[in-house]
Amino acid sequence: MKQAVIRRLSHTLVRYFLSYFLIASILLLGFSLVSYKMLSDVITERMHTQTVERMEYAVERIQSGLKSLSQAADAIAGNSTIVLSRFDDSDYARVRSDREVSKYAVVNDIIDSIVYYNAADGRVYSSMRLVRRTQDSYIIYDAEKALIVPLEEINGSSVYNRLINVSDGVSSYLIYCSAGWQKDGYELFFILNSQIVGDILKGILSEDAVYAVLTDDQGRIIAQRGEPLDANAEQDMVQCDFSVYNKFHLTAHIFSESIMSQVNTVFQRAYYTLLLLGVVAIMLVMLAMKFTYTPLKRLTNKFVKSPVVARSYIDQLDNAFSNTLSQNRMLQTKIDQYRLTMQKSVLDAVISDKGTRSAAQDFCDIEPFFTMEPGNRIFILCMRGVEGEPFPATEVAQYIRSLLPEGDTCVALEILDDGAVFLLNYSGLEQPKENVIGMMLTDIYHEKGYYSALSNGSSSPLDIPTLYENARRASGLWVREPVVLHDAVKDRLALPDYPHDRIEALSKVLGKDDFAEARRIVNGLFALADQASTPDSDMRKFYVQSVLIDMLTAIVSALNAAHIKFKEYSDIYLDALFLCRSCPYADRKADIRAHMDSLISVLEQNFESKFISAPQIRQIVEEKWNSPDFSIATLAGEFNVSVAYMSYLYKKEMGENFSDHLWRIRLEKAMHLLSETDMSIDDISMAVGYANTSSFRRKFKQEMGYSPSQARKTRRCSQ
Repeated sequence: MKQAVIRRLSHTLVRYFLSYFLIASILLLGFSLVSYKMLSDVITERMHTQTVERMEYAVERIQSGLKSLSQAADAIAGNSTIVLSRFDDSDYARVRSDREVSKYAVVNDIIDSIVYYNAADGRVYSSMRLVRRTQDSYIIYDAEKALIVPLEEINGSSVYNRLINVSDGVSSYLIYCSAGWQKDGYELFFILNSQIVGDILKGILSEDAVYAVLTDDQGRIIAQRGEPLDANAEQDMVQCDFSVYNKFHLTAHIFSESIMSQVNTVFQRAYYTLLLLGVVAIMLVMLAMKFTYTPLKRLTNKFVKSPVVARSYIDQLDNAFSNTLSQNRMLQTKIDQYRLTMQKSVLDAVISDKGTRSAAQDFCDIEPFFTMEPGNRIFILCMRGVEGEPFPATEVAQYIRSLLPEGDTCVALEILDDGAVFLLNYSGLEQPKENVIGMMLTDIYHEKGYYSALSNGSSSPLDIPTLYENARRASGLWVREPVVLHDAVKDRLALPDYPHDRIEALSKVLGKDDFAEARRIVNGLFALADQASTPDSDMRKFYVQSVLIDMLTAIVSALNAAHIKFKEYSDIYLDALFLCRSCPYADRKADIRAHMDSLISVLEQNFESKFISAPQIRQIVEEKWNSPDFSIATLAGEFNVSVAYMSYLYKKEMGENFSDHLWRIRLEKAMHLLSETDMSIDDISMAVGYANTSSFRRKFKQEMGYSPSQARKTRRCSQ
């Protein structure tokens, strides 16, 4: 039981669902936490910002009110009525001066009382409160309470405006003294309206900012509004410092639980949104399963012969692809090796046909010319001996080898009556290499009297036919000079250079599935082969055969890269290889082209079949199985592929041949109609797709061993 549960949990479907669900859950949880944190931060920041804005406004009001006191002090000091009252001690003068002072108290609501002391008569005038002056203090009365303000506390410097907070622990006043509050026989100061200051602080309070307090630089409370929070309550403090003649602190307490309450309220409103997001997350998981797991399962069933349900599909696909890639690499290596072997064998046959392997001659080893280093170059050298004397081709080859750098070689490619054609390679670092070999040949001419004609150099043995013709054409100039290099005849070359670039281009366009361009390049290469095959010569045969083999290799390499099984095109490939290797090009040109076109068609149809799936095939079969005209050709026409390829694809996707599968479907339906209905054999034949009843009867008896009528009797008896 436990093992069965483990197998279920290890099922790819379960793992996919759990992995996606876990990801969705983590994302949803993360989204919730991040949203909650961001929402908390936003609301907290908003509360702080709003509180700071209200505090700044309160500071601005306090500052503007205090600055207006300086203007009031200057106005009082310059008021003529008040100035004259200092020299007139009559009651009328006093009344007039008191009235003038009261005007300034009325117009400024921040003033509680203006206290004016006339030193000449010792009289103290206060616009609101009762104030008395002693020799060393002022006494401010408030109902039955009295606050003594020592002169030394408010005296200070007469140069600066001063704002003083005086308190006896019971009563406190905010007193403003201007810079010249004590001069010309009078003293003037202002008692601020604590109610107005408190109202300014009250403007700071809100649902969240529950307490505001104004303190001086010694921490004494000047004014406060709201209820201070308990020391254990969670709170934030916002402080705003400002200076108007002295330093003051304005502080607001923000109740953190109030902020969190708002956050929770907003978040609770978003609860249903989160639930909806959860549902969407599950739907996304199912959608992700549809677009990931389902294709993965389908892909596994397609590439793995016997998928193991309890094993990861990815591991099974990885193993299948690894095996396929390994097989493809091995096949590609064999194809490349076979291509090289074929080209070497073709060149070897050319050399053998020219009689360079007699018992008395060196064995012509062409292997070094196919395994050269990048800086090495191949040359064809035509030489003619002294007239009337036999030409010692073997000795000359050995002599040239002795003059070449170590590791280079020279072999007799063709032996003539009065000379020979040599194939050599040169790896020296000197540039240009042709000139170095030309100087060597000049020395040989002066020493032995041998004429020489040297081709241009190449790094590819496939250019040997072109080099051969270049050297032979250069030998036609011996009438003018004994040593001729290819430069003398390069403008009159007949055989084009080997089409390495076209072969490479063919490989590239096949890899890009550009089949129209591939066929255009193939046609161009065949045109080049037609041109090179005339006039007929052994070297031109090697040239043409090499081009054909390289074309064939490029096409087969593309088939292998497309992961098409070798057995699907092996017959065409091997036939084409035989035609290219062993048959005269002029005689079998049409067959060679047809085979190469067939190979490209296999690649093209494989590309098109990537979009053909078993469900698509099954749907068409289910729709048309009972049609008398339904055939593999009809099915191929539906997908615009060849009949041969459709036959292969049908067996691959459906597991059996088309004809066998179609007959099995028709037989099952016919057996049902024979046993369950009274339809005639003719009608049943038509119902299962046979227009000719005789054909149906014959096929039925051939497959079942008895006729449809006997099948009906047997089934009814058994029932």
